[in-house]
Amino acid sequence: MPTLNYLCPTTSSELKKILKKKKTDSFILAGGTDLLVKIRHNVVKPKEIIDIKKIKKFNEIKLTKTQLNIGCAATLNEIAENKTIKEKFPAIADGSLSIGSTQIRNRGTLVGNLCNSSPVADTVPGLLIYDAKIKILSPTGTKTVSIHDFITGVGKNILKKNEIVESVILPLPKNTKSAFLKNARRKALDLSSVNVAVGLFNKSKKNPDIRIAVGACAPITKRAQKAEKFLKKNGLTDETIKKAAKMLPISPISDLRGSKEFRNKIAHRLFIKLATQLGEV
Repeated sequence: MPTLNYLCPTTSSELKKILKKKKTDSFILAGGTDLLVKIRHNVVKPKEIIDIKKIKKFNEIKLTKTQLNIGCAATLNEIAENKTIKEKFPAIADGSLSIGSTQIRNRGTLVGNLCNSSPVADTVPGLLIYDAKIKILSPTGTKTVSIHDFITGVGKNILKKNEIVESVILPLPKNTKSAFLKNARRKALDLSSVNVAVGLFNKSKKNPDIRIAVGACAPITKRAQKAEKFLKKNGLTDETIKKAAKMLPISPISDLRGSKEFRNKIAHRLFIKLATQLGEV
């Protein structure tokens, strides 16, 4: 039976020393909801597991005067049930709540969902509309990058082998409301065929500061900047919302979760529903 080395640092300093020696067959364990499945099916064969759950600050959801910090080991259910996130960042709370079962959300993490870098990740659209910052830890210290620069392709991101995401940083918004919707083959326990997050960052329907992100319809989930600019210039009405829907940055494919025609139609419908609802409140 292969030998597996298990490491469980309790401080960032310990972790930095471990990361300095980290090899390609070493894997980070936070929630483990994806890693353990991959190990069971021999998709990956780790020789070393680095368990980061015992580092206290990694489990924290911490509010300051200007931002909210979500640690890399904070679970999806902790995020979905957090009062500040539900009030200030509802699209992120709803996206977290939409993932898997209660059991999965009690283990899985938002940062894990982000680092998998899947086009169908349900937390990513919400992170995009709030311009999240990603704090990355390496043996030499930390750096912060924009969520918009983090994911580089399907299952790919900018992390190097000796780096991990320490936390997600959300600037505190003002006069904001947002929402998230997804479509899947089943109502629960299924990956998204399409997911959409929309945020309204002011109270003006004539010049709305609206932000839109659509997932599962392109290799990388991105903001719909063309549609955002159009609505900001032309206002938020039934007519302009329908026109903006045709500007979404989507190029869906056909697979077992739906045809490209179906995904295209559903993306438009979810966006129209969310934008209309936010404009009415």
